[in-house]
Amino acid sequence: MKRYLIAAGVALIVLAALAMRPQAGHAGGAAPWTREHAIASTVALARDLGIDIANWEFLISVEPQEDWVDMQGRHPESSLLKAFSGTRYRVLARAPASKSTVTADFDGTGRPLRWRPRLAGELPAAAQMSKDAVLARFGQADAAQFQPMTERSADAGQRGRRSRRDEDEKPSVETIKWEWRDPKIDGLRAELIASYEKGKLDEVVLHHDVPRSVRRNSSVPGSKWKEILSGIGTFFQVCIVGGAVMFLLISLTDRRDHLRLALWVFGAVAVFYLCCLLVGGRQGYLSANWDQNDFDSASNKAGFLFGLFVTRPLALAFPLAAGFLLIREGQLQSWLSILWLTLRRKLIPSAGRELAGGVLLSAPLAVLPYLVCAVLPMTGVRLDAARAGVLMDTSPAMGTLVQFPVLCYHLLCIFAVMLPLLWRPSPRLKWRLGLLFLAGPLICLARFSPLSGNSYVAIAFAFLMFAAWLWVYRQFGLLGLMACLLGLYTLYDFSAVLAFPAGRLWPLTQLLLVWAVPLVGGLVIAARPSPVNVQELAGEISRRNDPPPGSAPRSERERLLTEFAVAREAQMGMLPDKPPSIPGFSLFASCVPAREVGGDLFDFLEMPRGCWAMCVADVSGKGVPAALYMTLTKGMLAAEQAMATGILDLACAINRQLLLAGKRRTFVTLAMGLLDPERRALEVLRAGHNPILWWRAALGESLYVQPKGIGLGLAGDRIFSKSIECQELLLADGDLIVFYSDGLTEAMNPRQEQYGEDRLQSIVARAAGLDAPELAQAILDDVEVFKAGADPHDDLTLVVLRCLPNGEVPA
Repeated sequence: MKRYLIAAGVALIVLAALAMRPQAGHAGGAAPWTREHAIASTVALARDLGIDIANWEFLISVEPQEDWVDMQGRHPESSLLKAFSGTRYRVLARAPASKSTVTADFDGTGRPLRWRPRLAGELPAAAQMSKDAVLARFGQADAAQFQPMTERSADAGQRGRRSRRDEDEKPSVETIKWEWRDPKIDGLRAELIASYEKGKLDEVVLHHDVPRSVRRNSSVPGSKWKEILSGIGTFFQVCIVGGAVMFLLISLTDRRDHLRLALWVFGAVAVFYLCCLLVGGRQGYLSANWDQNDFDSASNKAGFLFGLFVTRPLALAFPLAAGFLLIREGQLQSWLSILWLTLRRKLIPSAGRELAGGVLLSAPLAVLPYLVCAVLPMTGVRLDAARAGVLMDTSPAMGTLVQFPVLCYHLLCIFAVMLPLLWRPSPRLKWRLGLLFLAGPLICLARFSPLSGNSYVAIAFAFLMFAAWLWVYRQFGLLGLMACLLGLYTLYDFSAVLAFPAGRLWPLTQLLLVWAVPLVGGLVIAARPSPVNVQELAGEISRRNDPPPGSAPRSERERLLTEFAVAREAQMGMLPDKPPSIPGFSLFASCVPAREVGGDLFDFLEMPRGCWAMCVADVSGKGVPAALYMTLTKGMLAAEQAMATGILDLACAINRQLLLAGKRRTFVTLAMGLLDPERRALEVLRAGHNPILWWRAALGESLYVQPKGIGLGLAGDRIFSKSIECQELLLADGDLIVFYSDGLTEAMNPRQEQYGEDRLQSIVARAAGLDAPELAQAILDDVEVFKAGADPHDDLTLVVLRCLPNGEVPA
């Protein structure tokens, strides 16, 4: 232990020296703002507009914009790119005694990007900032670059991002627009929009309009490979989680002892979050989980609390319970400390050694990415390990602690489930180890990627980090690995705060305590006498997990039927439980596999600007192979959702990954729509899938929308992007959109007749006045009547969207 103390001390000194060099430790150079800077800038901007918010409550979040930093590196000649930084600070000021709020966004350079007051009373008279003053205040040194937008360019700008006040023009609202077009890059521009209501400044928005070609040409080296490998890593993790859940369900028929471990872990994590919530309070804790748009809504609060006290505890309980059933004699030593803690409620001396060792090893591991950035500056690699909002938290230690269980979840998927499953003596040990050393680094790349700016370096570092964590696991067990993870990300946040020491002594002390308390506690526990019956628990678990041969197993058919039933339940559990609640619309979705497992899926994806994407997909083939590719496609949708700018980009990204994974041996058809609730517009595409049925209530007729497109996984990017097209539908009151798979229209009756598209149009016309769930049920009932008891021919998936008349509330 002495040599680890020395190594940790040296690493901390090196880390402190590197942290004081912001260009090596922070993306895009030193972050110029702290929480105090953000509050002071918001107060100053409000004071210029006649609103005193100095004593209000402030919630602050940070949004790193890595794409912008990458574009700056690729286009150093652009003056517009240089004028903005790669960080966006979002501030919400709340009046303590009323519902008045002020929202302000700032660029990392200090330039205001948005101003939106929502006061309980009237806007003050001083809010009458002139148009020239708005241009000077938001344009700052670049005010001369902004030119008034002509009517034609203003109409074109309506197709991009727009001010909320621009969506529904009122007679009392006047909108003024300026734009700054970059002379070096065609299509790159900044747009400044000011809205005046009754002569008073109501909202100002300054945003960038970056063409897709610029973003595509500004990608960092190796970004495509990183996206592909990250997607595969996400797929591996989805398979691990699904397999763990399935394994637990199957094991319920034979034993229950793992439930005790799962319940204890679930309760411990829930109590941990409750303590954080009580100690940190609204300001110190919720700022890290704050939804700036509508935090006070009941649905957001309910969703936040459900995720806090149900989803996150389950995310740790499931992998540990599954791993408990998978571990064998060779790996029990790495689990003994956790099992004694959870099953016997005691901390044995080995637990102290693991805690102390893991925390000490976090120091040299934390130095590694800093050294990579310092040694390889020519590659453009940057360190993004620290939380973006660490300088904005009133209690950085609390923010680090609340993120720790989330980080543990991803690590436990590797070392608590995958490693015990694959690293066991068997004739296929080499094959298993190969899969382990491939999947482990890819999951690390997808979930623990501290480096950006050069994807090749980030990929290589993911393999190095996985090897380091595997060594920690072998030396200090699972408890030591989790302690190392906590220490690692605490030191990342510590170094980020250390680079800005002015007035940050208390936050530094908090983070240092988070790192030091497990270390000191571990050393104290390690000095205790060891109980004599430590190995008894190991022997008991070994006998349970590896029972001696007993009675003859159940028949192969019975076993397969049981496993298929559990697999079907797990597969259905991957689909959304219920559609999202979208104001002004009613949604319903259903999926009925033809066999025990199927290849159809539907999904709902939350997209930027309040839009929602909805899709129905059908994998070629049936049975288990189709189900595996269905799982792969579901994982790809989840992985690409946050990175895609629209449904066309999303479809192209999934096509690339399916082409790589399937090698043209299989393909997926897809029908997808992107709904803009405010405009009541639906952008649809069809990648080789069935047409989309559109019932137009005003005309009392339906038609099939058939934009061209080929299936996913059949062709490369160039051919696929040329073949696919999008079509926009403007919906009116009572309109219906029906997405479906071919299992509906190709359903057969005993006379081998197909249900067909004409019958679908007929039932939709007869039931057009029903709500979405009732209409979907009417369609399903009509199909069952038509089949007359015939066996299903294919999986049947259905998504129905209804545009509600004004004032009608979805059921």
